[in-house]
Amino acid sequence: MSADDDSVRRAAEAVHRRGPLDAGAMAAAAEILDALTKPRGSLGRLESIAIWLAGVTGTPRPMPSRKAII
Repeated sequence: MSADDDSVRRAAEAVHRRGPLDAGAMAAAAEILDALTKPRGSLGRLESIAIWLAGVTGTPRPMPSRKAII
């Protein structure tokens, strides 16, 4: 098993332990993104990631303390 495989496995386990995503935080994050001065959905996948991160953290404006690539 490579280090990358181990990292992916640990990330998947952490998400699984976390339980269901916070739907309220995700909805609030989507509203925040839609209210920005830009065409709705123009950031593509980045918007989906931001909404997912809100669901994982339980806050509509998550502020990760460290950079990470998953």
